[in-house]
Amino acid sequence: MIQLAELFPPVQKPDATVTTTRSSSAGKPSSSPARTARLPVDALIPHDFVDVSHLLDPGLDRRLGYHRDARYVGLFYEPRGDEVIWNDGASYGFALGGWRYFADEVQRIADHHACDLGVGATAARHMLVIDRRQHTAYLAERGTAQRFLADIASTLS
Repeated sequence: MIQLAELFPPVQKPDATVTTTRSSSAGKPSSSPARTARLPVDALIPHDFVDVSHLLDPGLDRRLGYHRDARYVGLFYEPRGDEVIWNDGASYGFALGGWRYFADEVQRIADHHACDLGVGATAARHMLVIDRRQHTAYLAERGTAQRFLADIASTLS
């Protein structure tokens, strides 16, 4: 039986804010207190995410069984359950019926980028991350992707 902790190990959630300090026109620090500014969500996409947006169909998230409303969702295949697993950072589940398309189409794209989404006999080392608002998609190392999703979910909530 699959243990949930195996699929979704706990992740640390770093602060999604940046502290900045003001300086005077002479370049010396100002006596004003530091301020905290929120980064735009798009600026938080990790540099090692591989953009595969142009290779994937619009509506892929729905086709693979994700029917919630989070901006970002990550997907990978779990061979022990023969299902596509989704994770939006706040919740996770599995998709019914999308595994064949995932195995045939999405993994083919992942193979081109040497990414393992779990379609073989071993656990996934990578995830597909979809930005549902911008209609973009990325391949990413699974741990990095899960941290990103958890960080974004806590930032947007």
